[in-house]
Amino acid sequence: MTAEAKNVSPFLPPPRARVISLALIRRPSDGGWLAVYAEDALNGNAFYRPAGGGVEFGAEVEPIRLWGVTENIFTYMGTPVC
Repeated sequence: MTAEAKNVSPFLPPPRARVISLALIRRPSDGGWLAVYAEDALNGNAFYRPAGGGVEFGAEVEPIRLWGVTENIFTYMGTPVC
């Protein structure tokens, strides 16, 4: 069964929003950024994203200073992602 078929099954719950935490890390010596390279499996387009990942329920977080928030909307494997 494909991922698309799983999403339309009446026996499965609808997909849920997933909490993630991403970090932009800048190297002071030359201004370079730490990023993760990936490719869209559908069309092979390359992209970079900040390092980070999912946050588990109940995870404890140290207080940080928020520098900013950015929303990025793009297409991955033929589906709009935000």
